[in-house]
Amino acid sequence: MNILIRLLNIKEVEEHEKYILSTLDKERFISANKYVHREDYLRSLGAGYLINKYTSSSPLRFNKYHKPYKDDCYFNVSHSSSYIAFISYKDECGIDIEEINEIREKALKYSFNDEQLLKIKSSFDFYKSWTLKEALGKADGRGLSYNIKDIPVSTGKVFYEESVYYNYCTQYDNYIISVSVKNIEAEGLDIIIENIKESQ
Repeated sequence: MNILIRLLNIKEVEEHEKYILSTLDKERFISANKYVHREDYLRSLGAGYLINKYTSSSPLRFNKYHKPYKDDCYFNVSHSSSYIAFISYKDECGIDIEEINEIREKALKYSFNDEQLLKIKSSFDFYKSWTLKEALGKADGRGLSYNIKDIPVSTGKVFYEESVYYNYCTQYDNYIISVSVKNIEAEGLDIIIENIKESQ
């Protein structure tokens, strides 16, 4: 079974803003309106739309790290520039999407250990490593705030904090997308471009 990555462009969100607002709960509406910059607001609306559409109507629950999930599925959202990325899975999961830009020099120093630094030779290497680290941190639930340099950046089967994860990475246009799932191996990744249909 492949993991489905759903990508939603914020232009699509802007075009269907009124419809999306009509589908969101009060908490997401309040959260989205806290953003000062319109693009951040649209990303928040898009995340809410994807969560509502591709998870059940059961209430959100939160684990000990305050990561949201639902009784019947786990999910995760990420965004970068023009896209919001969403996955859901049978166990803990994490996703990160980043547009390929210049290497972030400050991030190199505090995010990667010496062995990992040796493998970063280009912007592509940097964003692949960064997104793999972020996705696994999100799957674990603690993000990058916990032992950031120790989070593995390899694909395939990895061991982290006494758990087994499977890491995957792909490229879409000028974006790198990485996914990490706990315990259950997938065959690969499929990307679906989300088109909002208001009649649904």
